[in-house]
Amino acid sequence: MQRKSEIVKVKNIKILVIIGFLAHLALISCRLSYTVDSWEGWCSQLLGEDLYEKYNTFAISFNHMAIRDDFIQKYNQFIVEGISERYLGGKKSKDDIVVNELVRLKMIGVWREGNKLILKNSLLIVDKELGIDEFEEWANNFKEFLDINRNRDKLDNFQYCIYGTINTHFENFILVGPDDRTAKIPLEFTHKKELKLSGSQRP
Repeated sequence: MQRKSEIVKVKNIKILVIIGFLAHLALISCRLSYTVDSWEGWCSQLLGEDLYEKYNTFAISFNHMAIRDDFIQKYNQFIVEGISERYLGGKKSKDDIVVNELVRLKMIGVWREGNKLILKNSLLIVDKELGIDEFEEWANNFKEFLDINRNRDKLDNFQYCIYGTINTHFENFILVGPDDRTAKIPLEFTHKKELKLSGSQRP
């Protein structure tokens, strides 16, 4: 009986060692926690991806300040390229002298002032005599698309990530056109608590 008992104990110890070894391997192959600090990661969250599987982790947290800064940088690049393509005779490189000067003078581009997101395009065409008002059309389009709940079916995933991030990470969206004409769009600012700050940020 005693020998059988000892054999059982040895088997139990072996089993515990194996379980411990497997648990150790699991911890090595899977991060205990992961902090999402990029717009790409936040976009995955908006689109309903399984972040635990994506980042192979047990816990997920979000650095909303870093997410917002990363978004501004990428959105600025996207907007400047779009403006260049439409108003400056085709897509320009990031080293284009004219484009960089327009950005430096804050005539085009995206930046943050406090919790406000500023988007400026001084090249929009506004001509009352010809009945052209690109600024009004521009502002109305943003107002429509920022109403995420009503217009989700009109947005592709990339657009949804853009407008979803603007809505949750800023207090107001300020559009600025020729002659500093402005339109202010109030936003949900879901992550206000995590983004208490002052000052400004330019890409």
